[in-house]
Amino acid sequence: MLPAVLDDAQALVLASSGARRQRALRAQAGAYVAASKLASKAGDGQLAWLAADRAATAAGLADATALSAVAAYQAACALLRLPGRLSDAETIAVAAAADIGPTATGDDADLLSARGSLLLLAALVAARRNDAQAARRYLTEAASAAEQLGRDDNRLWTAFGPTNVVIHEISVAVTLGQPDEAAKTRRSSRLTMDAYSRTTGQVLYLVVCAAPPARRIGELVELTQRLGWTVCIIATPQAAEWVDVDGLAHQTGYPVRSTYKHPDDPDVLPPADAIAVAPATFNTINKWAAGISDTFALGILNEALGLGLPIVVSPYAKPPLAAHAAFARSLQFLRDSGVTLTATEAIRPDRPDEPFRWSAVTHALPG
Repeated sequence: MLPAVLDDAQALVLASSGARRQRALRAQAGAYVAASKLASKAGDGQLAWLAADRAATAAGLADATALSAVAAYQAACALLRLPGRLSDAETIAVAAAADIGPTATGDDADLLSARGSLLLLAALVAARRNDAQAARRYLTEAASAAEQLGRDDNRLWTAFGPTNVVIHEISVAVTLGQPDEAAKTRRSSRLTMDAYSRTTGQVLYLVVCAAPPARRIGELVELTQRLGWTVCIIATPQAAEWVDVDGLAHQTGYPVRSTYKHPDDPDVLPPADAIAVAPATFNTINKWAAGISDTFALGILNEALGLGLPIVVSPYAKPPLAAHAAFARSLQFLRDSGVTLTATEAIRPDRPDEPFRWSAVTHALPG
């Protein structure tokens, strides 16, 4: 699908002129940003770099400063996927943030969001280099941009805002080997976040289990966000090792949860209005139906049943497991409890090179 979109965008640019061509170039830049994001998530740094470079070219021709900054962000992300390019990634992020620094004001949410995201990325890279002073300087500048923005938002796919700054402050502290500072930030984060509107729509908890679709769960996040949901990711312990935790936190604006919190820590996720479980594995479904809560994800699912929340489940199990009698009993129990179930492996594509069929989940969501 994406190659066809890129071809169509190029054809539109070639067939356009004047103001229409400028709009076509912006669309082309956005398409290449999406391609770069996808390549980065797939671990292909070279392809991600190429797509980001083409996004930058299109954005430059369109004179779209904010899009150029987002393209630079993707270029820096691509370099993080390549060996020995850590410093180059930081250089690109810092330079792009500096280029738009004087023009980013509260009147331009796109520029503020792009600049803030670049600074947050630079902070993470500096922390990886063990440069605490630079990391904190970038975080301070990002916090200033978030304060000017005044809300959590997802302008130009950045998910930038006060909450994302807090998430990165915690990540930087952990990366620098400062667990006490991370804990302090967590405990004070409620005060920081409560000063802003944290959600833009109904809240969907997306529970992710360890099956192949988990590696592409960011695609489902994007689709549900387009439907107006504020998405929070809850992963099983094994799934947490498979997904891009930092990338998903950036995409959603909330940390990926996989473990129970400390009793003194604040809740960092807003209350759920609905739950989706995709992919839902044989193990999780059977444990859930048995009332077992030995992981944070299962605890959330068992509570959701008791609260009567709308729940959509997309089972994902290979045929021998799907044929197990316990699996059939568990699915029937969930169905009888009011859970909406898709067909088993409904999200599996016909061919490995095709995208997962996330519409099986989105079409079943309430509203």
